[in-house]
Amino acid sequence: MILHLARTPQPLKSARPTVMNTQQPHPDSIKQPHPDSIGFWYSIAQIRALHPHESASAMPAVPTWRPPRTKESFEVVSRAGWHRWSHGHVRSASPGEAAYIQPWKTTTLFWCKNLQAMFQVPYDCTKRDISGTTTRDGFPLEWEELSFDNSSCDQRHLSLVRYHEEGSELGARASLTLVPNFLPEKYQNDTQRSQNCGLAGDLATIVGMAAFSTSHDKIHVMMRDCFRGNGPNGWEWQPGAGSKLCFLKCSCTKMLKTAFPGVDKRGYVVTIGVDRRTPGHLQYLKDWQDGKYGSILS
Repeated sequence: MILHLARTPQPLKSARPTVMNTQQPHPDSIKQPHPDSIGFWYSIAQIRALHPHESASAMPAVPTWRPPRTKESFEVVSRAGWHRWSHGHVRSASPGEAAYIQPWKTTTLFWCKNLQAMFQVPYDCTKRDISGTTTRDGFPLEWEELSFDNSSCDQRHLSLVRYHEEGSELGARASLTLVPNFLPEKYQNDTQRSQNCGLAGDLATIVGMAAFSTSHDKIHVMMRDCFRGNGPNGWEWQPGAGSKLCFLKCSCTKMLKTAFPGVDKRGYVVTIGVDRRTPGHLQYLKDWQDGKYGSILS
């Protein structure tokens, strides 16, 4: 199985108001973005929960594990520096480059085995207490399951994975390469079998889910070997020599049950960064994750 990623995004051309053009331009005639504009900086920290929080469940004898709610309840196991992904290549940032990287998006992810679900908060839980973090409007930013914006799924067959959205599953049925090879089975949509739902959304969340596909010491090798565009259908998730626990080898749910004992206590903090010296890079990433270029994964 192969997890397809969208082709190199192509900017849309707006139609002239006074001339009706019925001919579509040939794909080769559309100018491709510069390769540097497609890459992004990422930083991944592995963390673990010191004091797990157990919430009440329907069966008191089988408690449901959830991540803690105070920053003191987490320990940073390792925090890697900035790395750049671009066209299947991964490299670390030089000291000169790191000075110009601006953090943009941060997500903390934990896996809850009892619920077979991913939990997330849109910030670094080792630096801010869950119990006291709110938006400017006072909305509490607590641990929540993965959620999806499916407002455009009927027209574009695309779901956006984000924090605090209305959808608890994909807007349409996804391919077997996406579920369960990338997303746990509980997020599959079994009601619409004729569609092939793609995935876009928060880039930090997507990279965080990718981090759960392998051991921590092979994350950068996995990003290099698996996230690259060599296939006939554009960007593909491919197995590599250094990523033996790639999504093609084992599903997210199966891997988390067997490969890492006590995985409920393991989490990742992922930060996406942009280069302040590159004009338009931030807007490109915003458009990419918002699905304006189509799906990131399919």
